[in-house]
Amino acid sequence: MPANDSRPSRTRSTQEAWPRWMYIAVPALVLFVVIGLWWALFSPQTEESAEASITPTRPVGAVGQPTQSPTEQATLPAYAPTGTTSLPTLPPATTEAVTTEAESPETLEAAAEETAAPREPLAVGDTALVCCTDGAGLRMRSGAGTGHPVVKMLAEDKVVEVIGGPEESTGYTWWQIRDDVGTSGWAAEDFLTKQ
Repeated sequence: MPANDSRPSRTRSTQEAWPRWMYIAVPALVLFVVIGLWWALFSPQTEESAEASITPTRPVGAVGQPTQSPTEQATLPAYAPTGTTSLPTLPPATTEAVTTEAESPETLEAAAEETAAPREPLAVGDTALVCCTDGAGLRMRSGAGTGHPVVKMLAEDKVVEVIGGPEESTGYTWWQIRDDVGTSGWAAEDFLTKQ
């Protein structure tokens, strides 16, 4: 019988150590701490709290010298000219610059054509030079006109012999030419100049 008396006392001592309200309070306290930490780490900050948490730093310039922040620049004293300060005077604008800006593109093109040396007309038997292709080269075609297939590409400054023509087609004057290896075809006069 004495063993039976000791058993209820153990149960009673365990219940006295952990009262029923502790079974609710401890998990609630743990949950409260977890929510508080989560809120502190992931909650959106207002502008005032964000400004308060930012530690101002001084930016460093390219040479290593500190630069002024925008707030420091705003507090610099403004320059106020005195009565003895004189401003430099600018020379008057020239009329040449004004007339150049006022000229239309058509006028400039006409002036460029007048100053360019006139080309000598080509004739059968002349030697010509490929020009004015901006390095792209000249297409030698199988016939007079852009619809004919390309026979060969001739490099800028290539020397050719005029062997026939002229023929008008597709807005160009075409000449039959032959290169130094004997390939013949047609080329537009705009890209040939008499040598």
